[in-house]
Amino acid sequence: MADDEVDEVDELSKLFQLATNFVRSSTSNFNQDQLLYLYARFKQANEGPCNSPKPGMFDFQGKKKWEAWKSLGNKNKEEAKREYISKVKTVVPGWDLADKKQQGDGWVAVSTMSNTESVIKDENKTAFDWCKEGDTAHLLQYLKKSKTDVNNQDENGMTLLHWTCDRGNLDMLNALLGLDADPNIQDSDGQSALHYAVSCEHQEIVERLLKTKVSLELQDGDGLTVKDIETNSRIKQLLNKCGT
Repeated sequence: MADDEVDEVDELSKLFQLATNFVRSSTSNFNQDQLLYLYARFKQANEGPCNSPKPGMFDFQGKKKWEAWKSLGNKNKEEAKREYISKVKTVVPGWDLADKKQQGDGWVAVSTMSNTESVIKDENKTAFDWCKEGDTAHLLQYLKKSKTDVNNQDENGMTLLHWTCDRGNLDMLNALLGLDADPNIQDSDGQSALHYAVSCEHQEIVERLLKTKVSLELQDGDGLTVKDIETNSRIKQLLNKCGT
């Protein structure tokens, strides 16, 4: 690479870093769609194409961020940086960074999208709260202390197993199965825990569930079995190898 090209790349990287710091300290200047746009390009610029697992069905914010990043495909890192900088300039014309101090990792900046979930004190948390947080130890303590039925369903008909498979938490899945959690309970939409695991493309979760007495014939409200769900080729192979 020629010296002038190296200088151009260095200058782009410096400007990109300044832009991420500016966003971090000035998030109020950007709406949620703009922050999502910036988040995707920040990830692309730093990590390249998205190879992370797809978030759970009910991790709405996580899904939006994942989809925004995934949509960039193989866009190169330099182009992602240019688009990030261009968006900042468009939203905040004449942004002045001269007196901005370095304020840490830009990842924090662009991923600081509003979280509207209320904070629940530990003493007020239910089994479902601990499950959604992915805290296996506290969940098991709660179940033991409260003698809560591991197969209880919430207002949407979801069990702890549904939520665990949605989140892709293998440790918690093993713990719940050890307490005789039923993988064939269907939620209010007729979906089983395996429906969730397949939809979210959590391969390890699918593999573990297939070692239980899980049914592949259960149909959801749309008449779809797990084999009818759109998912990746590896999971399709796993399901097709299994008998009914």
